[in-house]
Amino acid sequence: MMIAATAVSADWPMWKCNSSRTAVTPDALSAELHLQWSRQLPRARQAWRDKSNFMLFFDASYEPVVMGKLMFVGSMNTDSVTAYSTETGEEAWCFYTDGPVRFAPVAYKGKVYAASDDGHLYCLNAADGKVVWKMRGSPTHRKILGNQRLIGMRPVRGAPVIHNDVLYYAAGIWPFMGTYIYALNPETGTVIWANTGSGSHWLRQPHGAPSFAGTAPQGYLAATDHHLLIPSSRGAPGVYDSQTGAFIYCRVAGKNAGGYAVSVAGDMFINNRSVYRIKDGGRIANSDGIVAPDAIYAVQGATVSVYSYETEAEGDRQPFPIKAKTTLEKEVGRPYIKAGDALYCARNDGTVSAVSVADPSAPAITWQGRIDGKVWNMLAADDRLFVVSEEGGIFCFGADKREPITYPTVKNVLAETSRKPSALVEAVINNCSDPEGYCVVLGAGNRSLVTELLVQSKLKLIVVDSDAQAIDAIRKSIMASGLYGIRASAYVADPFDAGLPPYLASAIVTDGDQALDSRKLATLFGVLRPYGGVAVLPVKEEALTALAASAKLQKSDVTAIGDLGLIKRAGALPGSASWSHQYADAANSVVSKDTLVKPPFGLLWFGGPTNDEILPRHGHGPNPQVAGGRVLIEGANILRALDAYTGRLLWQRRLEGVGHYYDNTSHHPGANSIGSNYASTEDAVYILMKEKCLKLDAGTGDTVKEFVLPAGSDGVRPNWGSLRVEGEFLVATALPLGIPTGNDGDVRTNVTYASASQLLVVLERNTGKLLWT
Repeated sequence: MMIAATAVSADWPMWKCNSSRTAVTPDALSAELHLQWSRQLPRARQAWRDKSNFMLFFDASYEPVVMGKLMFVGSMNTDSVTAYSTETGEEAWCFYTDGPVRFAPVAYKGKVYAASDDGHLYCLNAADGKVVWKMRGSPTHRKILGNQRLIGMRPVRGAPVIHNDVLYYAAGIWPFMGTYIYALNPETGTVIWANTGSGSHWLRQPHGAPSFAGTAPQGYLAATDHHLLIPSSRGAPGVYDSQTGAFIYCRVAGKNAGGYAVSVAGDMFINNRSVYRIKDGGRIANSDGIVAPDAIYAVQGATVSVYSYETEAEGDRQPFPIKAKTTLEKEVGRPYIKAGDALYCARNDGTVSAVSVADPSAPAITWQGRIDGKVWNMLAADDRLFVVSEEGGIFCFGADKREPITYPTVKNVLAETSRKPSALVEAVINNCSDPEGYCVVLGAGNRSLVTELLVQSKLKLIVVDSDAQAIDAIRKSIMASGLYGIRASAYVADPFDAGLPPYLASAIVTDGDQALDSRKLATLFGVLRPYGGVAVLPVKEEALTALAASAKLQKSDVTAIGDLGLIKRAGALPGSASWSHQYADAANSVVSKDTLVKPPFGLLWFGGPTNDEILPRHGHGPNPQVAGGRVLIEGANILRALDAYTGRLLWQRRLEGVGHYYDNTSHHPGANSIGSNYASTEDAVYILMKEKCLKLDAGTGDTVKEFVLPAGSDGVRPNWGSLRVEGEFLVATALPLGIPTGNDGDVRTNVTYASASQLLVVLERNTGKLLWT
């Protein structure tokens, strides 16, 4: 069996070394290894953090590659690619993109190729990090909020791979938005072929449901002479003809069939511990080990198992027979790579071991070392073993015995100040409706403005300027604060043609002369968030009022503070409406009164806080609700509010017992049958807690009032059932004590809800005054 490889001797030029992604190199390392240097990078801020999305933890830590004497590391935190000396760990250069770099780059023939969430693939000179060429994978420069970062509408998450002197990558992760797959000349960036039409095939989904779907690139592409495999998020990978780009198949399998990692071995591929035939996607067997040319090597604890490749029988490859199985003298954990005749394994306590498998029937531990933290990945290059920890550490082991060099994390935080904010910053803070929302800063020339906003406010800054040098200076300034990607980020773009998503900004500010006209003002107004987004501009009130009238801006308020003009987007979008109850409104009409929502649809944002605490769908809990620009979502013991326009978590309130009845997967009718336990308005959320009805402030989640019903003749207050809000009235049912779950006969007592309530009550919604029962 042959495994394709493009690695130069002693290099580790791409993720898992080669275009087949096998984590195997023929180059052996020295028998004795000693720690040479270590560098602690900030812990990775990964895209997907839900426990159910473990198959998409591609950026849970860093993924270096090595070419010659340089290591190249992409950063999802600082949107950068940095080169370090393999010998000393010293930084050689750093290059910034306009979005997170979540995947390992590719190093090839003196160049480095890096994929960014900004939608571009960058070709950099390996010696100095300067741009040779870059390519946008999407036909548009529009941006969206993705995983709580401003990124390109079609991020490059189909990580690049080079095979037979052809570079492959993919942009876009949502098939309905279009996915773009490319084969390029790596020297020039010239397109050899492109497939932009395979995102909407009529496919059968899990549970037998047919629909339009396709490859959703998120993961490391793998390539052979005839096939290109594209990991498809949590689905099985899509397979294409690597020479022509023709779509071959995408078998949408079960929910546990996918993942970001695909390895190729001959006519097979391995994805999420399962082995498939490349020719048709048929599943063959399980596999959990290093796929080498001669065998599959698996290690579990102290047991080393070597599996041979079986010949085909009756058209199907049979499960792999054991060639050898041996127990070591101690546990070594699991294998990460194979270099020469040695497997390099790690335990959860950070112990790293070399296990010789020169004689598969008699493996032996030949070396052990240790790192601080839990091992994430390893690579072997330049006669050195590089180990990456989950905590963001990079550790270099080599043959020389010497005092190791340590590079700790540099923690620079902006100094607190009691200085009164400038008039410009004060105007932003005092007039911004969301003190922790997004603030777009137009122009990067005034670094002190950015610094002051970081110190004096809690706003999340987006700095935009067409001057690359000014943006580079701002980036370095924010990096020094330790807040890049957390509280602030910067982008090279024309401030009035940056492709910013609509409704993004709670505030927009500039202290420079932006030569404002009605078109530019309309562009800024479109970026402002409804319900109070404000732009603070160095324009006189009279001039700003005239520009707003000329631009015909709806629901805009113009005011002034000194020489500053303020324009605010007041209230809701004209034509928008709420979805305030389980079935739209108090009448259960299931009809939205929103006149703006109409196809074709496109993404505004995706990602956000994890869904680990949200109720499972099979329990059929209450539907999410939307009111006042907020999305309300119920979880197990929580209620959460998100910004409808950015996905940002506004607040989350712990409410013990809320959602208890729905926190299961029994497929019972749930809220579809017994009604919802909460309802929403622009100013309040009403939620039922057994004998209490809580009125929460919609903006903060704090309790405003508690409503209780009069006790009955037995002295017991009735529990609430379900409720509606209409005008100034709260209409609810009451008296339930408990209902069965419906799947195991268990009765959950003191539950807030019931299928058959015995009491109807009407109250004033603001005071809780009981009007009648």
